[in-house]
Amino acid sequence: MITKTLRQIAVGLVAGLAFAVAQASPINYLLKGQFDTGPQAGEKFSATYSYDPSVVAQLGDDHLALGTWTLNIFGQTYTGAEADDVPVATFLDGAFIGIDVSYSSLSPMLAFMNGGFSSDYAWVAYMTDSGDFGEGSYAVTQVPEPASLALVLGGLAVAGVARRRRQA
Repeated sequence: MITKTLRQIAVGLVAGLAFAVAQASPINYLLKGQFDTGPQAGEKFSATYSYDPSVVAQLGDDHLALGTWTLNIFGQTYTGAEADDVPVATFLDGAFIGIDVSYSSLSPMLAFMNGGFSSDYAWVAYMTDSGDFGEGSYAVTQVPEPASLALVLGGLAVAGVARRRRQA
């Protein structure tokens, strides 16, 4: 009986440690949006990026350099290397409020801006060589990592086995 209890505690501790390690590593995100105004109205764009959320300050403003940044827009693919400055994720009191990155060497010029107080107001703007201007909005979702999904499924399996044994 004691051995069984110790085994269950050990399994729980290992699962908890694995979860903590999985949460401390960079997480991948997917950004999707569309231009609402200007000559590019209706044009869709997307980006993938990563950062480590465990280092986000919980009070005040925080700007984290993105571990990766790949932007697909206007039929082209760009990275952070072509950007004017290092792309950053911006936070207010620990809450994500948007991405900040600009490309003044592109045609059209392009800039992503954080939402100030909320990611609901994050936006992207462009200006063509002829001076035409347009803007759009974007939304961000977390990309589930295969290891995280496996960990969740493994935890559910362990819980199911433990429950089944208790009922027997």
